[in-house]
Amino acid sequence: MRCIPLVVLVFSACATGARAQSTPSTLPGASAAARDGGRDGTADRASDRIPDAGARDGKRDAALDPESLGARAEALASAGDRAGAAAAWETYARLPELREHERIYARGRIDALAGRPRAAPSRTTSAASYSGPGDPRRLGLLVPLSGRDQALGERMLRGAMLALAGQPAAGDQAAFELRVRDAAAEHGPLRAATELARDEIVVGAAGSGDRQLGVHTTTEGVPFLAIESEAPPPGSSAFAIIHSSEARAGELARRALAKGARSFAILGPDSAAGKRLAEAFARAVVAGGGRLLAQAAYSAGATSFAVPISQIKRAPFEALFVPDTAVRLELVASGLAFADLWAHPWGGPPAARPVAPVGSKVKRRDVLLLSTASGLSTRLLRNAGRYVQGSLLAPGFFADEKDPRAAAFVARHRALYGQDPGVPEAFGYDAVSVLRSAALDRGRTRTKLLEALQAGSFDGVTGTIRFAPDHTRADPPPVYVVDGDTITALR
Repeated sequence: MRCIPLVVLVFSACATGARAQSTPSTLPGASAAARDGGRDGTADRASDRIPDAGARDGKRDAALDPESLGARAEALASAGDRAGAAAAWETYARLPELREHERIYARGRIDALAGRPRAAPSRTTSAASYSGPGDPRRLGLLVPLSGRDQALGERMLRGAMLALAGQPAAGDQAAFELRVRDAAAEHGPLRAATELARDEIVVGAAGSGDRQLGVHTTTEGVPFLAIESEAPPPGSSAFAIIHSSEARAGELARRALAKGARSFAILGPDSAAGKRLAEAFARAVVAGGGRLLAQAAYSAGATSFAVPISQIKRAPFEALFVPDTAVRLELVASGLAFADLWAHPWGGPPAARPVAPVGSKVKRRDVLLLSTASGLSTRLLRNAGRYVQGSLLAPGFFADEKDPRAAAFVARHRALYGQDPGVPEAFGYDAVSVLRSAALDRGRTRTKLLEALQAGSFDGVTGTIRFAPDHTRADPPPVYVVDGDTITALR
C-alpha cells in the first residue's frame, strides 16, 4: 500500500488525525471511500485502505496513535460495527494531546454513530472555531467520493493532498487542515457545501459536482474554486480553475501564428463540442491575421478519415487543427500520413520519408499539427509517435518531468502512486495550492481571501494562475510539443 504524507486531512465521516505537528500524519493515497462512512457499500475493502501507522516516536503503542484510531474507527463503521467505531472514537477523544476542536469533532462522530443529532461546533473554544470570517487554517474540498464519479473524485483528492503535503513551513500559518466532503453523498452536494461552510467553518473551498455550487457557496459567503471550466454565475464568489476548451483551442492558434504560420485548416468531429472548438480556433486565427483555407468534419467516433482528409488536402495550408482527444488524434495523424500529409516541427529540417516510386506525382507535405488532445498520455508516442512529430498540443496538463513548474509535483506523484498525474490530479493540486497561497498572503478571512483570489497571481502546475473579471482563467493554457520520444512544455 502506498501512503501519502499529509499535514492534516479530515473527512466528513472521520478524523484520521487532525493534528498539525512537525511529524506528518500518514494517510492512504489510493482511495478515500473507506473514510467517508463506507457510502460506496464496500465494507470488505475498508480494511485494505487503513494506513500502516505506527508510533510517531517509536515509544508509544500504535493503537493509541490518533491517525490509527481515526482510521480504525471509520473502518469499523464502514463494516457496520457502529459500537466498535464509537468506542474507537471515544478512545481518540480522550487522548491528552488533542486540541479542543479535534475533541469536538470526535464527539460529533460518536453522536452520529449513536444516531444523536450532531451538535453545532463551538464558536469560542479555539482559533479553529471562527464563524463569519471562517477559520484561516481550514480549507474545504468537495468532490465525488462515491457513485459513478468516485474514481475522478479520488484523483482530484490525490492532487489536493499533495498541495498540502511537504509544504515549507511558514510559521504557525503553515498548518492547514483540509476538510473533505463527498459531493456524491445521498444528501447532495449543496448540503455538503453547507456543512463545510457552517460546521467546518472553512475560509475557502474547492471542488466539483454541481453547477449550483457557485451560487450556494456565494450565499454562504465562502470563496470557491470550482474544478470546472465553465464560467461561474455572474457575481458569485466562485472561480473556474480549469482553462476552457475554447481557450485551449485559441491558444494553439496564437502559438502557431507566433511561429509564423499564416494559413490553416480544421479537421474535427461533427459533434457540438467539436464545432464549438473549431469556431474558437477560427476566431483566433482571423484575429491574429491568419487565414482559414479549408475545413472538414468526420463523424464523432469515426476510425477512418479518408473522405474528410481528401476534402482539405488540396488547400495549401501550413497548419492543421484537430479538436479531438489524444486517442482519436492517433488515428487522424496516421490517416494524414497515409494521405502524404506529415506532421513536422515548424521550420525544422525535412524529415526522412520513404522515397516515392519513380514517376510518381505524389508530393509529400509537412504540416504543423495542432490538437487539444484531451486525455494526453505517453500512449500517443507509443502508438503514433512518428506521425505527430512537432505537434503542438493543449490537453490542459501533461506530466512533463522537465517542466520547472510541474517537476516536483510529477516526481512526488510518481513516487507515491507509481504513475503519472493527469488533469484531475493537476487541477485538484492547483485548486488547493491557490487557496493556501492566497490565505497565507492576505486571506485571513473569507472576504480577504476573495479579494486575494480576484487580484492575485499564483504559481501552479497548470500555469501562472490569474482570474479574469468573470472569474475564469485569465492566464494562457499550457501548450506542449512532441519532440522525438518526449512531450515537453512549450515555454
